[in-house]
Amino acid sequence: MRYLFCFLFFLSRLSAHTQTIKDTIINDRPYVIHEVQPQETLYGIARNYNVELNQIVVQNPFVIQGLIPGNTILIPMMGYVTNRLPPSKLQNKLKPKVVVDSSNVVKMALVLPFYLDMNDTLEAYNLTDQPAEIYKRSQTALDYYSGVKIALDTLSQLGYHVDLRVFDAPNDSVFSYLLDSTFFDDRNLIFGPLYQKQFQKLGNRYSTDENRVLVSPLSFKNVIKYYPNAYQIVPLPKIQINAFVKLLKDKSNKGQIVVLGDDENLLKYTKTQLLQEPIPLKFKSHLFKKGEVPVKEVLYPLLDEKNNTVIVPSNDRSFVSRLMPVLGSMEDTLFTVYGMDSWNRFDNLDMDDLVKLQVHIPSVFNQSGKLFDKFQKHYLKTYLAYPSKYAYAAYQQTLYFIGQQKFGDIYDFQKTNKCLGNVNLQFPILFYQDYNLHIVD
Repeated sequence: MRYLFCFLFFLSRLSAHTQTIKDTIINDRPYVIHEVQPQETLYGIARNYNVELNQIVVQNPFVIQGLIPGNTILIPMMGYVTNRLPPSKLQNKLKPKVVVDSSNVVKMALVLPFYLDMNDTLEAYNLTDQPAEIYKRSQTALDYYSGVKIALDTLSQLGYHVDLRVFDAPNDSVFSYLLDSTFFDDRNLIFGPLYQKQFQKLGNRYSTDENRVLVSPLSFKNVIKYYPNAYQIVPLPKIQINAFVKLLKDKSNKGQIVVLGDDENLLKYTKTQLLQEPIPLKFKSHLFKKGEVPVKEVLYPLLDEKNNTVIVPSNDRSFVSRLMPVLGSMEDTLFTVYGMDSWNRFDNLDMDDLVKLQVHIPSVFNQSGKLFDKFQKHYLKTYLAYPSKYAYAAYQQTLYFIGQQKFGDIYDFQKTNKCLGNVNLQFPILFYQDYNLHIVD
């Protein structure tokens, strides 16, 4: 609901301006102005006008919040086709290999699971005078999209020109339809999709195109392994573990080190890194079997009575959410817990446990510094709300891939062993203290 009032304000202004107009032309593109009727859905409107649903969303981003009867939306008229340039004529490369066409325009696609049909359903069956709530699973995509829009405003002021197309990919079948069409063929910068299988399909389709950049914006799974033109923002789990171990060795850790996990491969890798020369570290470990509940009786033999450093190389929400309260309930023992970037997405972890256990996590969602302050000010002015971590992540990512000359220090992408793609190696480690997140020096 946080963006609803801002979008409705924009929508009301559009409606007032077009009450007496049957159609219009904006930037040389013809539109039909459609008045939303009760019980109508976006899919139904798209079918009636024989246009793609995503074309309606691009021109009317506020429809993501749901349709409101009586208001108006712009429908691109049939027969309008954007000008395209074949890949051979793309030039003026921007690092990392983002290209612009002869009109100095970056052609960008944003592929996210907005679940527009679910928001239509909420609005259609809302019997009150209040707008329906946003479908919960739409929120991450909506937050990310809002951050992209702020970044495009910033880039526009710096002289960059971006042709953005937004696509709703709520499931594999819809994404396959989009991929089989020509929607992405003229896009040289594609953000998303979020889901692993969908991104791999995108990589299989476009991995040999050197003039196209594929960005995995939020996934912590390795989706770039086979695609040299793919970039993964969230560091891979083993890279995160390397950062933990290096930090412990640099600090000359003196407490008991304990490795707890439910992923055998990540647990084994953590143990190997701890034993690496020239500063091997002693530790105890326990691998929890699938479905095994962490209990104090299992943990007591592993832990020191006074001070423990616990590494938890797990991306499993269920396992982590069961382990943290058990550790947090041990009143007489001090803990420093190292977790994974994926924990940033776990909304069921208790803040008291995170603070008491001094939880450390890598994060590409760090919301601090001058860039964030500038972003937050712009965001508040635009949306009358504070930005989420996903909005700021989108802002940084868009600035980096399009505005390399000014924002090229936000990330550091490199190729790793047995991986053709490019993974980000630049990220802070944050820790909880006094109910706030702080950056490890």
